[in-house]
Amino acid sequence: MMSLHLSVDSQAAISNAEQRATIKFNRSLVSSLLKGTEGYIRFFLYELPTSLNKDLEACYQNAKHKPIWQDYSEEKGQNIGEMWMHKLLTYHPMRTTDAAKANIFFIPFYGFLSTIFSGIDSGDSDKENMGCGKHLDRVTELAAYLNQQPYFHSKPSQHVMPLSFWNVATQFIDPHINPPSVVTGPLWPMMKDKILLVVEPQFTSAKNNEEYKNWPGKLVTVPYAAKPTLANPKLQGYLGRKKNRYFFQGELHRDLSNVSSSAIEARANIANAFGGVPGALLVDTHKHAVADGSYEKGMTSSDFCIVPKGDTPTSARLFDAIAAGCVPVIISDGISLPFSDLVSWDKFSIQLPEQVFSKSTTGKSLLETELDKEYLARNTMLPDFSKDDPHLLEQQIDPSWFYDEAALAEFRRELRAGTKRSASLIRVESSSAGAFVPTSKEEALETLRTLPTSDLLRLQLNLKFYRPWFLYGIGSPPDHPIPQGATDMALLDISKHLKLVPDEIVSQNLKMQFLSEDDANAARSPAMTSTAVLPSVAKPTAMAISSAASSSAVSSSARPSEVKIFVYDLPTTFNYELLNLTTWHEKSYDADVHLHMKLLKHPARTLDADSATFFFVPVYGTRYLHKMLFKGGVPGDFYQAQAAANAFYKSVLPYLHHWNKQGPSKHIFAMTHDIGRNLWGPECEMLKDAISLQHNGVDFRKQHDIIIPPAVDPNLTPWPSQRTQFAVFRGSSEDPRYEVRKKLNQIFLKNPEVLVTSETSSDWKDELLHTDFCLVPSGLREWSFRFYEVALRGCIPVIVGKVYNTMPFEDLLDYSKCTIRLLADSKEASDASSFEQLLKSQDKTQLRNSLYAATSHWDWTGEQVVSDILQELQKTIH
Repeated sequence: MMSLHLSVDSQAAISNAEQRATIKFNRSLVSSLLKGTEGYIRFFLYELPTSLNKDLEACYQNAKHKPIWQDYSEEKGQNIGEMWMHKLLTYHPMRTTDAAKANIFFIPFYGFLSTIFSGIDSGDSDKENMGCGKHLDRVTELAAYLNQQPYFHSKPSQHVMPLSFWNVATQFIDPHINPPSVVTGPLWPMMKDKILLVVEPQFTSAKNNEEYKNWPGKLVTVPYAAKPTLANPKLQGYLGRKKNRYFFQGELHRDLSNVSSSAIEARANIANAFGGVPGALLVDTHKHAVADGSYEKGMTSSDFCIVPKGDTPTSARLFDAIAAGCVPVIISDGISLPFSDLVSWDKFSIQLPEQVFSKSTTGKSLLETELDKEYLARNTMLPDFSKDDPHLLEQQIDPSWFYDEAALAEFRRELRAGTKRSASLIRVESSSAGAFVPTSKEEALETLRTLPTSDLLRLQLNLKFYRPWFLYGIGSPPDHPIPQGATDMALLDISKHLKLVPDEIVSQNLKMQFLSEDDANAARSPAMTSTAVLPSVAKPTAMAISSAASSSAVSSSARPSEVKIFVYDLPTTFNYELLNLTTWHEKSYDADVHLHMKLLKHPARTLDADSATFFFVPVYGTRYLHKMLFKGGVPGDFYQAQAAANAFYKSVLPYLHHWNKQGPSKHIFAMTHDIGRNLWGPECEMLKDAISLQHNGVDFRKQHDIIIPPAVDPNLTPWPSQRTQFAVFRGSSEDPRYEVRKKLNQIFLKNPEVLVTSETSSDWKDELLHTDFCLVPSGLREWSFRFYEVALRGCIPVIVGKVYNTMPFEDLLDYSKCTIRLLADSKEASDASSFEQLLKSQDKTQLRNSLYAATSHWDWTGEQVVSDILQELQKTIH
């Protein structure tokens, strides 16, 4: 599923009170989820006194000696959704700084942190004053501030306050009750005609478990913040049967005084029902100490995660399960699911009524079948598996998602046998057409046990689609987070409640997430192409736009709408079968695999060869070369392996049915080996007019071939605001061909500021994150993986080469604004003092901000690289 976060052309700097950093927005969402809504939605973000938000964040770090973003002890980190939204809305392209043009008004009050520092001495040091003031004082200050805002009174129903804490609102103040409600005192009557974004609509207070019944205002449900370790996209590994069938970790038997008796009973029933089932891993944290990471490991290695009710019907556990790719089994009758008007929850979760588990068991034997083999999920866009048509489902299957041919064959057998049950197999609503509602615990467990692999895959694949919609972001907002879709989904949900956007635009945009571009254009209603009624987005003038951002390395360009790609459906020997090489450890060369997977579901793909402008040939030639090189288990003769690879390439020609009619120059090969198109020898002369996508920027044909980035591991660690190392190069220089490396080694021998060493380090990635400049000298060739490894970690690349090496997408990226390039025979590269003087004269902030703006163009986990390739191809049309 493409990331659901909005595009922004320039990178805005954090306000002067914070570290200068940027937040990156993916370009894909405006063209999909919110397409056609830009003219309907404009929001204004109040600039509250910092005592009501940012000061509380700083106070927490001073008091706890860690930022709230990293503290998931005592369920604190799950309540930071309101903070995430504030950070992301600050740089959102739909923000306007002119309140007169807005139709939504956000109030960024950090209510959760305010209640932590309540000023009420209850013997709990976390909740005492700690020099941070008192919650009631802040509530009074906020009420006074809002009372002075004219639009707060003239447009009351369009005001929104995110509030990610279970203790939402209480009309009456009790100065001895801790924690206090967020909306209380003078704020309560002022907010009752406003919209509150809450994680739990059926909220409680410290004195009343049904406090929500006293609230007259509008509530919109948003997700809890998932654990950042689970939000990591690398944790979404396998599909199909996993190590555990069911998982739950939490307090199962403890009689907590602040938990309702129904919640205690519900968890006891869960323990009773699943405790004796083979394949179930239930960990009672009240009875057993657990190791760090056991919760995350349990979720990511389980098919189903059990989500019972807790203190309230909704639980942060639900969003942790979604983040982990573990299908939630929700056992909470009163739960309010976020974005339920926009999302079909039954496509990726299972809901069971509580009463099923309250009945006595007959002791029926529930034996698990032998675990199936795991299925490998590629990091790519996946199809919508909610459809019930097995034939259509089989057509959408990509064999590379499966671990081996046996697993793929098993899945296809199930489809052909007529397995047509949808992912909404089990639902609470008995009135749902075709839905099966179990009447007993035994029936429910048996249904889960015998769930066909195809249904499990439907649930898991849909979960992979919808996952970004329930995550706020990856990383920590004070540094460089990667926004996800929850904030944008909340914005869309609010606009739906306020009737700002025509329903047909919202519904069709959601449907079009799973359509090809042709289908989407055909389905789009006239309302979606109508003229917007509101002015264009105003940039947030309250925030200083950094000079680095305004002079970004990224050039704007139009979407490559003219390019249509036909992807050949070749025998699997040319591609998918090569994914299982046991000796293959060079995944940085897998850009051909990534491109193939992304093109299969890209809007630019066409199934009509006559309408295609280009033809992609998915041959994994670098993997085949490796296979032949190591066919004896040890490295063999390269030239013999190259000859075998050439024969391999040549053998694909009979399957290229449009080669003669369209010509070689319309055909595309991804030549990801070090030498690029030069891998083709004389026996492949007939292929040399084809377009080569390659990493080697020296030996290629300009205006014909395209330089693309390799598939290096993405950096998932936020860039730190401070770096301690000035400059570094860590790599071998022993090979006689490493002329440039040897030269640098001699120049900087024993230099205290520039570290040039051949010593390896297990912490090299962390070293890059804490270094200002990273030397990228040429090695055996002028291009290297090193550039991308350092750039993605914010270390400013200093390229030193014997000749000029063309970099990816140079017409789109101005490399002079985010890198330093030197020829090896230049003065700066030949003298240590000149070299240091050059680096110290650079504006590091400007370079790094521009570098950050450019990183999406080198990162295959996003969609930008493919968009750039299509833009390069479009130029050749003209």
